[in-house]
Amino acid sequence: MAAGPLRSAGAAAELGMPVSVALVGGTAGQAPALVVTSSAGRSIDMRLPVSPIGIGARYLAAVTSNAAAAGWHVDELRALLSEIDRRTVQWVAASSASALVPGRRRRARRAAKLVAGRWTETVCAADEGDRLVKSATRRNAVCLVAISGAGHPRWVAGAFARWRAAGARGGLVGEALECTSIGARWAVDVVVAPRVPARDLPGLRELLAAAPRCGWCHLPVLGVACERCSPEWEA
Repeated sequence: MAAGPLRSAGAAAELGMPVSVALVGGTAGQAPALVVTSSAGRSIDMRLPVSPIGIGARYLAAVTSNAAAAGWHVDELRALLSEIDRRTVQWVAASSASALVPGRRRRARRAAKLVAGRWTETVCAADEGDRLVKSATRRNAVCLVAISGAGHPRWVAGAFARWRAAGARGGLVGEALECTSIGARWAVDVVVAPRVPARDLPGLRELLAAAPRCGWCHLPVLGVACERCSPEWEA
């Protein structure tokens, strides 16, 4: 995930205040981000970028909002979002995924994959989604799937049924929420992300409080991750 802005004096003064979180962007030409607002309704100088799109971005927003409702402070929310973001894998197959992997190419890119905060071109085939859905069980992770738009290839219906049968959550979503955000006629999303239920937030907060700090932005960093929790092996 892209690094957040260095803390401003105004934001530093409000770090201990109760806050709320809202997801903005995620439309064509505007990347998704979380905006943190103080309980007094004043917007804190904090716009937190998120790497996933669509259903993936909404999941990160939900987890972060739960933490904010539990009284987490701004820096704690930034650290939580960063740790979940870099452990999230998302595969998007679409009529065109070129918006996720910019660059010159004669033909439109048909699929892209997010690993460790970076989108790269990948294969547009059901096998790729199958592999991610299976990995979610091994990692005890959340698996989310979504279909949007119209004119999907024939393989999409069968693959989506398999993913739901395997325990993935999701379904058909509004066109404006998914495929339109990347300028595509149709899109299929598979997201594998860390499972963070509300009951686990207190323990996770203690882990972040005890974690070493980044030498640049001073946020807590959970630097040690086993193979099950690190997304790199999924690439």
